[in-house]
Amino acid sequence: MRLLSILIAFTALPVFAWAEIVVFAAASLKRPLDEIAAQYDGEVIVSYGGSGTMAQQIYRGAPADVYLSANTEWIDWIASRVDGLDITQFASNQLVVVGRGPRLAELTDLATMSGHIAVGHMRSVPAGIYARAALEAVGVRDAVSDRLIEVPSVTAAHRLVLLGEADSGIVYLTDALAHPELPVQLMVPSTLHPDISYSAVLLSPEGEDFFSYLQGQEARAVFMSYGFGP
Repeated sequence: MRLLSILIAFTALPVFAWAEIVVFAAASLKRPLDEIAAQYDGEVIVSYGGSGTMAQQIYRGAPADVYLSANTEWIDWIASRVDGLDITQFASNQLVVVGRGPRLAELTDLATMSGHIAVGHMRSVPAGIYARAALEAVGVRDAVSDRLIEVPSVTAAHRLVLLGEADSGIVYLTDALAHPELPVQLMVPSTLHPDISYSAVLLSPEGEDFFSYLQGQEARAVFMSYGFGP
């Protein structure tokens, strides 16, 4: 009886626990988001990867409080499957071609060049989806299809070119700015693909404060310092 009284008294005490916020984020956000998470007044754990892969993990029950995607297709996909989500856009980016070869006059020049081209998976990775749209817009996707190396994230595509395992890569401007030793061969016209817009999805009440913080001036200044647009 004494033991039961002790257990009842113990369970009545308030429970103090670390309120960790789990964020699933597009790999291209790693540099600014690491800085934002460090300056945020709270414990933030960020898992980086391809937007499509993470959207499917969240749908299957992965414990995330906030989801940051680089593509509205995956935002629409998860919104159609999970009701009542709070969604906001918070940053933008631009597509570029990087490589150690000569500068390109236009995207169609990729069809006349030799060598492999690294891209994110064209059906799941946002940068790959944008790259596919741009290549199709100028009519050269079929011409370069046998030279494409599709990888799980845009950062992986950029790394292949850095390591010399691909001759060129279609990546984000922010990836190119992070590694100025790898020249930009071409700024891909934004008219060739859908707008590159990053969206945040609030998945739980625990992530609400960080979700709001991402939209504030401090976080916006960090994103812009790494080359992201508003």
